[in-house]
Amino acid sequence: MLPSNLEVLQRIAAAPDLALEHRQPQTAAEWLQVGAQLGLEGLVVALAEVDRLAVDRPLLRQAVGQALTAEAEQAPLRRAALASLQALAEAGIAAVPLKGPLLAARLYPAPLVRRSSDVDLLVARRDLPAALEVLAQLGFRDPAPAKNAADLRHHHHLTLLGPAQVPLELHFDALHAFGAVMPGDELLQAAQITTVALPHGTWTGLLLDPADELLYLAGHAAAHNFERPLWTLDIGLLAAQIGELDWPAMWLRAQRWHLQRPIVHALRTAARQLGDRSLQEQLPAASAWERSLERARDRLRPMPHKSVRRFALHSACLVAGCQDPWRATWLAQYTWLRALGTLGQQAGLAIPASWPPLPPRPPELGRRKLRETKA
Repeated sequence: MLPSNLEVLQRIAAAPDLALEHRQPQTAAEWLQVGAQLGLEGLVVALAEVDRLAVDRPLLRQAVGQALTAEAEQAPLRRAALASLQALAEAGIAAVPLKGPLLAARLYPAPLVRRSSDVDLLVARRDLPAALEVLAQLGFRDPAPAKNAADLRHHHHLTLLGPAQVPLELHFDALHAFGAVMPGDELLQAAQITTVALPHGTWTGLLLDPADELLYLAGHAAAHNFERPLWTLDIGLLAAQIGELDWPAMWLRAQRWHLQRPIVHALRTAARQLGDRSLQEQLPAASAWERSLERARDRLRPMPHKSVRRFALHSACLVAGCQDPWRATWLAQYTWLRALGTLGQQAGLAIPASWPPLPPRPPELGRRKLRETKA
């Protein structure tokens, strides 16, 4: 049974660490600030409607205005996602939305507005050329061919720009992070047809299997070092919505993808954020190393985004979160060689799309090939 809208709001209202700053908002003004910080507008309005927060009229008017503005900004993203999914389905291409407007519609009741900065869609790698053709017919174009040529080799998505300047990230794998890969083809094979209620009507199409979606959201949040506390809030609310989970099977998948450590860490962070003891009790206890990593990530969030210190700490957190030393070594080499390429570009050098000079395939394949050669 899905949690009611009231249960979702009560869970958010009782969250002890909503902004991952080790404190709980106390006043309506603080809740307004936290909502803006999270990218979850309408928080003050929603809590006032269920008598969980006392709000004076001027502040309530301000909160309503911010929620309406956010909804107007999110509407083009939702329309772009729906139009893209429909066009891909009509072309016979299996595609699922990742994060974004459709996740917001499933997790957050009105008048909450979960801000998204772009549309994320996942297609099979073999369908990528056909999907690009379909999206081009909708007006999506490649704004940076050189970057996308490099991303095709080294990353997990291409970036397109559509009508009304809507960014769309077209994934051919769900995630490349921590020296490992969350394979898109495997997730698509387990995807299910689902109907989603939207602000105006419904949408029916493919969504990730709920357990796979939880693993994906956790891996994504950890890969970005929890820069947006909203990502971990998504994880906690989705886990509560799913209810009973086959944790042994999930751990096996996470281990097979070599992503168990960061996924567990993200789930643990979401449980701390919401004060969810039920979720916490189902997770392995944090080691001293993982607690140190959590403190490092707490230091990372307030740092200026383009500072050298932030880049160094961000990279160190990613390497420290790898599943094993081999992956950590591979990722450390890859990260710093890629940074060197970026510096070369800024200095005016022509850096080829093949840079860094490391294999584009998952590290485990390279290691397996090395073993076979030695044998």
